[in-house]
Amino acid sequence: MRRVVMTLGLVLPVAVQAQPVMDRETCRTGWQAVNVAMGQAARFQTIEPKVTDDGWCRIDRSVADLRDDDFSELVWRATGVAGAIEESGFPESLEARFAGIDLIEAFKMDLPPERTGAMAGLNVMAERDPETLDFAIRAMAFDFGELGAATFSLVGGGIDLSGLKRMQITVGGLRIREAALSLDTTPDLSRALSAGLAGQEQLALMREVVRVLPDDTVSDESRAALVAFLEAAPAQDATLELRATSEAGLGMIQLAGGGMKLEESVSDKDVKDAAALLLSGVRIEATWAPRD
Repeated sequence: MRRVVMTLGLVLPVAVQAQPVMDRETCRTGWQAVNVAMGQAARFQTIEPKVTDDGWCRIDRSVADLRDDDFSELVWRATGVAGAIEESGFPESLEARFAGIDLIEAFKMDLPPERTGAMAGLNVMAERDPETLDFAIRAMAFDFGELGAATFSLVGGGIDLSGLKRMQITVGGLRIREAALSLDTTPDLSRALSAGLAGQEQLALMREVVRVLPDDTVSDESRAALVAFLEAAPAQDATLELRATSEAGLGMIQLAGGGMKLEESVSDKDVKDAAALLLSGVRIEATWAPRD
């Protein structure tokens, strides 16, 4: 399940206005191509999705050997599937809706036993423009039920996602212009996310990075919100809103250079230098609203 979500949600670029109508062959070949490329088990590779009356590809337990660590239902539709398969690239648009995800079984999240069960869902909407090379994850929205919710979005361009060879040639032109995160969390979810994403050392490093962010990158109010959020980990009961924008676009050189500086050392100077390089031209806005 985790690998399916990562592939569909993080790299596949839905244009809502396109509203593609899928047929059985496109559903089958599109699904199987993704799973073969990921090296998924045969029980995933050989699934024959159904086609709903309104033109969605649908996978559920009536057509697939879905287990507790998978999902109970997935519906998806896309445009440009044939070209994506032929060129080992990504479709021009994708919309996918997962339902019935057990967070403990599927993501190995450290949650209390009472949180066991298929309680979560995930919606993904993304698109790319083959002419301008712009791309966007319009929404990657997790519904954690009573535990909370999280939505991520990303807008960028400069890389040709139509095929593997074109991606390799144009990756240097990648530019990320906007990214946003909305996290509505509860103590159980916060503890699980903190355990899975960052230990105490990582949290300490993140707090240090926030502390040394350039003044032209983050306002005093946004810096205070980020510090408060990180200091409350791993037991936040709050809502975090985070948005980063860059007029020129955050490029590969910045990303690679900032990461290399942090790998070399974690002294105060290195952290400050890495933050200055990585976030040059980037503006960050953040709010954090704890519940009483």
